[in-house]
Amino acid sequence: MRETLPTLNQIYGQDVTKRALIITVSGGHNILISGPPGAGKTLFAKAALMLMPPLSRPELLNVIKLHSLAGISYGRNPTHHFVALIIVAQVL
Repeated sequence: MRETLPTLNQIYGQDVTKRALIITVSGGHNILISGPPGAGKTLFAKAALMLMPPLSRPELLNVIKLHSLAGISYGRNPTHHFVALIIVAQVL
């Protein structure tokens, strides 16, 4: 069964973090999410995926190719994809 991704409306509190995530994603910038266990890092990374527009077919094929080169199988935890895309964006 496929996991349902959270939206920012489902996250209570952390208004500064939500605003930073919205600005970062909408501006196409990078963000480093850090904190102790249980702080909501994974929740915010998953919610960021819901803020991004869907990939076009050529973009999706490029992501799949990059995942293949990196040895990442498509369909794992979205947090890992988010981190991989950040790393790739930094290299390019």
